[in-house]
Amino acid sequence: MKLSLTLAGIAVIGASLAGCGGGGDGDTDAYCKEVKAAQSDFKALSSGDAGGFDDAFDAFHDLAKAAPDKVADDWKTVDGAMTTIQEAFKDAGISLSDLDEMQSGKIPEGADLSKINDLGSTFEDLDSDDVTKATQNISEHAKAECDIDLDE
Repeated sequence: MKLSLTLAGIAVIGASLAGCGGGGDGDTDAYCKEVKAAQSDFKALSSGDAGGFDDAFDAFHDLAKAAPDKVADDWKTVDGAMTTIQEAFKDAGISLSDLDEMQSGKIPEGADLSKINDLGSTFEDLDSDDVTKATQNISEHAKAECDIDLDE
């Protein structure tokens, strides 16, 4: 099973950001507050803490909606990648919260093993230049506008 590759893929995206936030239409102060609040959620991704994945994914979605114009397209790219991950999990009949138990060999009832095995290739597809560039832009913006270092 490619579960370790799946976890690694989620962790790579989380490590690329380690945190970020939103404010829409140039409301940088509100955005920065959301970035700061989301940092711990994103650290769960980079550490591979499957228990925190749902909160981190929710934070990605919220920040994509609230991002200022300078990083709105970048957030759309990253949020699209997160949505692809969530949809792949749903198609496989599992949730992100199932990952901890799956690491110890417990497969949820109704899970599609072939689709679980395909999750690794889903993550490989997400390792694109577009996603990498978007996370870099978001990190640079957070440092310049919010004084938050997402690479820590």
